[in-house]
Amino acid sequence: MLLSGYIIVLILIFAEVLNILVEKVNDKYIKNAAANPPKKVLDIYSKDEIAQSSFYHIDKSKVAYYENVMHGILFFSLLLLGTFQWFSSELIDTFGNEYKMAFIFFLVFRLFFGLIGLPFDIYETFVVEKKYHFNKITPLLYVRDLLVGGIVSFAIFTVLLFLVMFLISSAGRFWYIYAAVAVFMFSMLMMYLYPTLIAPLFNKFEPLKDKNLKEKIFKLAEKAKFPLKNIMQMDASKRSSHSNAYFTGFGKNKRIVLFDTLLQNHKENEILNILAHEIGHYKLGHLKKILVFMFVSVFVSFFLVHVLISSDFIYDALGFEKSIFIGLFILSFLLAPADTIFAPLFSSISRKHEYEADKFAVSLTGDISGMKEALIKLHKDNLSFPLPHPVYVKMHYSHPPLPERIYFLEKIREQ
Repeated sequence: MLLSGYIIVLILIFAEVLNILVEKVNDKYIKNAAANPPKKVLDIYSKDEIAQSSFYHIDKSKVAYYENVMHGILFFSLLLLGTFQWFSSELIDTFGNEYKMAFIFFLVFRLFFGLIGLPFDIYETFVVEKKYHFNKITPLLYVRDLLVGGIVSFAIFTVLLFLVMFLISSAGRFWYIYAAVAVFMFSMLMMYLYPTLIAPLFNKFEPLKDKNLKEKIFKLAEKAKFPLKNIMQMDASKRSSHSNAYFTGFGKNKRIVLFDTLLQNHKENEILNILAHEIGHYKLGHLKKILVFMFVSVFVSFFLVHVLISSDFIYDALGFEKSIFIGLFILSFLLAPADTIFAPLFSSISRKHEYEADKFAVSLTGDISGMKEALIKLHKDNLSFPLPHPVYVKMHYSHPPLPERIYFLEKIREQ
């Protein structure tokens, strides 16, 4: 590895340390906020509820902190010691076929770091989540999910990897344009196939049993001129007591999926407001805007890959032999710090969309109180801490903190 390579690694380490420091600052802020909660939070949460949600956040944050530190130490140690370089060179000398080398390299890489992360995931699931009465999954089901999820995830990753490699080697100097379009279209296909092919591998889906609620949801969708085809309920409670709802599908084939935990814990008017919020995202074109942002991100990423992968500099600096799969591997970690730059922009857009969807929901249902109750119960049931550090919100929060959403709804009431 050349001096320039060590400088690159130092920059990457600095970016990782910066992210960890931001997390620790947020943890300290949450502890102080929980000890001295402001009135705007006490109007929503009791002191015991604030304390419990802060303990939950801190416990999960500790697990993530130790996992990130362990991952960072191992990754950069293997890079600086030349282990990645040695392994990739052995593959090149042994096989010579880019697709075989890529498959073996990334399989070993994902297995190794997956095993490193496994104890942390087990601890979080069976200790932290159980401590706060969220975990319902059995060890046998956990192992099944781990194996099925790992196989499906790697299969999808391999298809995308081979597709990009093929385009790099055969599509000429403008391969990055074709790759961006191909990856984007593949992502659209997976969004369409996920509810019918992948999700049923993990959960049981059945038509909503509550006929009265089903009728009201269809009436709500009809009022919003939202083309709803199916309303399903999902057996989320066999894994966790966390609650949620989501929409899937495109065009006239839209489906609502309700967690059974949501049906158990929320009143009818609260569920209708939650769904009105989700309908708002579709009606206001938020999905289309996110897809455009996603395509631009994919295109920019592949363009940067095109610029860097064509040069010998980056391989020489880091001590790798030049090949397509190694170029993609190098760029996968070189571009990681870019997330720190673009994440605040995406988070800002997402939070704006949440406010807009809240406003749409109350205009559709005419039930501001029901919307407030739904948001408060969702946050409390999931132990979401209501007052994170403002900088952390700007960097990572796709949804506004609860007090800000409640204040926004109150302003709508006053209009």
